[in-house]
Amino acid sequence: MREVSARLTSLEASTTAGRRDSSQNYEEIIRQQSSIDQIKARIDRIERRLEIAG
Repeated sequence: MREVSARLTSLEASTTAGRRDSSQNYEEIIRQQSSIDQIKARIDRIERRLEIAG
């Protein structure tokens, strides 16, 4: 029973670590999307000022 308990604890720890990694990856994606949105907004403003907006 101790071995099963130890293996279960190890599995739970691995699952928690996987969820944490997934959460960090999602956070990074959100951060990158925000940067992309800011760049897009700047490009849109530049195009309007140069009167080249499509």
